[in-house]
Amino acid sequence: MSEVSFRHPLPSKPIAKPVAVAQKPATLTAVPLPAPNPVPQSAAVAQDAIDTSFAATMGFRVALLMVFLRFGFAHEIISAMLGLPNTLVLFATIVAGIALTVMVGGVRQTLASTPGRWWVAFAIWFAVTVPFSTWISDSAHQFNGYWLNALSILFVIVGLVRNLKQFYSVMWAVALAGYVNVLTARMFQTDEMGRLSIPFGSIANSNDYAAHMLLMVPFFLFVALGKSYKFSKITSGAAIVISLYLIAKTGSRGGLVAFAAVAVYMLIRASSTVRFAVIAGVPLILGALLVILPSNIVARYSTLWSDQAGAADQGATESMTTREYLLKTSLLFTLEHPIFGVGVGQFANVEGGEARADGKHGAWQVPHNTYTEVSSEMGIPGFAFFIGAMGSTLLLLNRTYKRCRNIPRLHDAMNAAFCLTASFIGFGVAITFLSMAYSFYLPFLSGMAVALAAAVDKELAKTAPRTATDSSRPQFMKLTPAVRAPWQPSSFPQNF
Repeated sequence: MSEVSFRHPLPSKPIAKPVAVAQKPATLTAVPLPAPNPVPQSAAVAQDAIDTSFAATMGFRVALLMVFLRFGFAHEIISAMLGLPNTLVLFATIVAGIALTVMVGGVRQTLASTPGRWWVAFAIWFAVTVPFSTWISDSAHQFNGYWLNALSILFVIVGLVRNLKQFYSVMWAVALAGYVNVLTARMFQTDEMGRLSIPFGSIANSNDYAAHMLLMVPFFLFVALGKSYKFSKITSGAAIVISLYLIAKTGSRGGLVAFAAVAVYMLIRASSTVRFAVIAGVPLILGALLVILPSNIVARYSTLWSDQAGAADQGATESMTTREYLLKTSLLFTLEHPIFGVGVGQFANVEGGEARADGKHGAWQVPHNTYTEVSSEMGIPGFAFFIGAMGSTLLLLNRTYKRCRNIPRLHDAMNAAFCLTASFIGFGVAITFLSMAYSFYLPFLSGMAVALAAAVDKELAKTAPRTATDSSRPQFMKLTPAVRAPWQPSSFPQNF
């Protein structure tokens, strides 16, 4: 029989025993559940609708005015020049700021922050100590002034400053107020034994003016480091130089110590450019000051390290002796009244009264140390709340600085955190030699730290990429069926 060859046709029915074909295993794939109403990435984003409201807009403008008046003391200048009451404008601004803060929910935002809770706890303890004060009515008056004039600015800043643009505007407002402080000193300065002072206002005392300007200089630095016009950079640089000269002319030894603390901080934390400027500039500034400052001011500074200079300047020596006595007395009062203290604003009265009862001549002065002022007048709990507020503010500024450090678009926010920290350190060291426990400065700096952190959170939330893994919607696992390979004729022999 002859060999027959034929090509097998495509089968119309499955073959009984086909050759096995490799199967693709089933896989699990994450598929997000669709959501018609996306959830906001951050609570800060949800506030955008509030930012455009009338109350928020007007509130921010009131906050700017309040900050400018507070730091520039323009109302005090007008009062001194025209003889008008100096509290009416500031009081109206504060009341309007508080009302608008309540309207936009700023109280809740402040209480949600760690520094805010510490300061509120401090204020509550302030109220608790009033009934135990040696002069209840006067301490009650001090409390009313504290929450209205000092604590209110914390709520206003946190509640009404809602984004980075507004925050930078507040930084500029403080810097503009600093220009007013410089002009005020140049126009109205008086020389008390060669030391610069102002004949009126809240910072008339030489030491108070030095502490105030030490707080202001980092705000000038922020303007100089920012993306501003060249004219602004030049004027800010000039303001820094003039401010340092005015601080030096006050003869404040506490101011000199505070300036050294700020210089050390900048050497540790600043960029290489700023660090080089500090290393090169500080010796030049000190050398120039030694030449242009009056000899009695230079001699006063020398009492910090020279006993011979102290013997020559009896006034500086007596001042240092009195401060040492007041420090020891404030520590003694802290131990004698550890819970409630002697009462806010009552240290001078208690010290003078006890000295007179012992047949001595009392100093009848404040402690000249903010920290022992708190501990002696409000007890150890008040001191703990005070230190907690300061420490939490510094930690928040440090965290904000680190978050912004490697993000180019947040370079200005990083500079703001750096400058606020420098301001906080300089002022915190300066008040070691002053009594400013119940002033507005520290609550303001805490409010700025909270507002900056919240604005940075909002900025990062707006620009963060949306992915399936970081979505707030739940993820579900879906089984993807295996894909079968189609039947291939070539799998069978061509000839059989």
